[in-house]
Amino acid sequence: MDLFSKTFLESLRVAIVQIVRDAVDSISRSNVAHVRYLKKNEAMKYVGGVNTKGFENLIAHGLKEIRIDGFLRYDKHDIDDLMEKYKI
Repeated sequence: MDLFSKTFLESLRVAIVQIVRDAVDSISRSNVAHVRYLKKNEAMKYVGGVNTKGFENLIAHGLKEIRIDGFLRYDKHDIDDLMEKYKI
């Protein structure tokens, strides 16, 4: 005799998976939230998950890059300023 029904166990599994996903998403966002200067992949996520071509378009529209001896970063403030400039 099973203590819980298959339907209940499946619902429980789905709920647990969603809780874990939400926690991982929250941790991912908080790790980037406190950093001002972002790596390219972090900056791409910061602007809403654009692909490489979309991000290159942002650079073409004036997004500034910080380059020091092969070290490349993007300032969140510059990203925010550029996005604000093109807000309709």
